[in-house]
Amino acid sequence: MFNSHEFEDFLRGEGYRPSTARKAAADLRTWNRYEGELDYDEMSISRIRDYWWAYDAYEEFVREEGAMELPWPPPPNHKDVAAERGSEKSRGRVSRRQKAKKAEIKGFTLPQFKRLLEGVSGLEHKADPVLQVMMLTGMRVGDVLRLSPRAIHSAFDREDGLLKTELKGGKAHLSTVLSCPEAWATLAESARGSQNVAASISKSGNPNADAAGSAYQIVRKRFRALCAEQGVKLPHNLHRIRRTVAVLLRKSGASVGEAQEVLGHASEKTTAIYTSEYMPEIAAAALRAMQEYVDEK
Repeated sequence: MFNSHEFEDFLRGEGYRPSTARKAAADLRTWNRYEGELDYDEMSISRIRDYWWAYDAYEEFVREEGAMELPWPPPPNHKDVAAERGSEKSRGRVSRRQKAKKAEIKGFTLPQFKRLLEGVSGLEHKADPVLQVMMLTGMRVGDVLRLSPRAIHSAFDREDGLLKTELKGGKAHLSTVLSCPEAWATLAESARGSQNVAASISKSGNPNADAAGSAYQIVRKRFRALCAEQGVKLPHNLHRIRRTVAVLLRKSGASVGEAQEVLGHASEKTTAIYTSEYMPEIAAAALRAMQEYVDEK
């Protein structure tokens, strides 16, 4: 069995600072917990370097002390990842180019979105209810995973099905269980006896931060598989779902303020950024609606 404490003591004995040894042991525990299947595509170069260094140090620990070898594939070399991303530096923060690329994340087209929605309609995978709720409400994956079964059942008891999720900074995300009652009911039932949805989805079932991280990885893996099944070849970023919901809200006639309340944005500027690319189309639709109103009167 993997013993991170012995590995930490080995690093200290080799002269590394206690903080460095603790961090390397913690990184290796995380890497081992997910069986080496971490999402390196969304990880910064410096974070990949940390995992790569911890794994390389553990290999030395195996050679020197005869410790147990880990069966999982090693993390990628941070220098190779940096070269693939076109970054000039292999250490430090994410480059400006990467930040700009992340900021340009766009939503799915309507046909793509419909295919993905159809793919989770059967609720066959345990992550499908989470994805369906995200697609029909615009909620963040973390907000869905933190929901307790009690909160979901309370929403079903209301006539309007209103579900209010408190976010950071005092902002609230407004949703309704009537948008996709079957998915909400499945989440509530699966989370029965657990502290939150994440605890019921994770491998361990423990209601703690590790369970939330494990559940997030499960949802991401399912989303990648779903995109592959439905022939959607865009980068598999869960945030594309919120971008898509924002655009669909605006195209269907919702104001920026209304879309902001649904998505839980702290500022209307954020909501406007999501839909800025489609503003000419949205403005044309609004003018057509106004013209129809004038003609009717």
